[in-house]
Amino acid sequence: MFGHYSASRVIKKARMPSIPLAAHLDVVELLRSICQMGGAVVRERMGMGIGVARLAAGSLGVNLGSGLNPSRMAQLYTDDEPDIRAVVKDLSPRQLANELIAASVISKLSLPAPRSFLVFAKPEDAFGSAQISHASGLKIYFGSELSSHKDFYTFFNMDAAMAFNALINFPGWGTMLAFDEWFANIDRHLKNFMYDGATIYLFDHDRVFTGPAWKPSDLVANANHQCHQLVTALHQAMTNTHRKAAKDLADAFSQLALKIDIDEALIESHASEIENGIPQDLPAVEQFLKARVSNISTLSEQRLAAGGPF
Repeated sequence: MFGHYSASRVIKKARMPSIPLAAHLDVVELLRSICQMGGAVVRERMGMGIGVARLAAGSLGVNLGSGLNPSRMAQLYTDDEPDIRAVVKDLSPRQLANELIAASVISKLSLPAPRSFLVFAKPEDAFGSAQISHASGLKIYFGSELSSHKDFYTFFNMDAAMAFNALINFPGWGTMLAFDEWFANIDRHLKNFMYDGATIYLFDHDRVFTGPAWKPSDLVANANHQCHQLVTALHQAMTNTHRKAAKDLADAFSQLALKIDIDEALIESHASEIENGIPQDLPAVEQFLKARVSNISTLSEQRLAAGGPF
């Protein structure tokens, strides 16, 4: 149990980067360099865990639209990397925990995804509501490294029929479906996964565990959860052959997930370092993930059956 870790494990604390805040790119230079690189930096890494980074002073760039949470392009740095281009999100404590735990497990599973960071910023560099503060006085955000891959909505917006058909015929759909069932993700839509024609890349998981304001009582291991209308529409458009292929992948995923060390993933997520009630609720997350993993296949099959029996 998570509550026993202090006696049996060493909690891995965030190692604060020590590079001086000096000589960083200003906003104009940051945006120019991003444009010159085709819009992003290619650095999806599997099995890399959660990074800990600092927000470079004066590097906040474009406000990324009217999403539910303020997001900005920015430059991050660590002890080892002086220039990491990322999307930084201002989240509630529970949303940040959701992102960190999902990213840690995704890393353990070696699923394709942008690198994720726990981001620390000086108060004068903060943006949004800056809801989370560290004991040091630094503000805390979630960062996701920029990618050269486009979210699926980009392809859908160019040719909806072709994009939707490509997704229906994509064999890897079952893996993403299984992950979302395991984590009770209520918000898988066209803008929170990337697709390059061969691979799906997962990101944006602040609404796992039944939503952004979950309570331990919401985490029921065998319960069906709400899903985005995209998921239902996709399954309704699938043939029996498509659904069976997705179910086979979901079954394979469930066997892989059984091998994951959930305790270790939670420790490495840094979620225990978030105050505002998160640490005492982590045992409920631990119990939920460990119990729900044996239900992944059944839950995935039930979700796929929205398109009819198969």
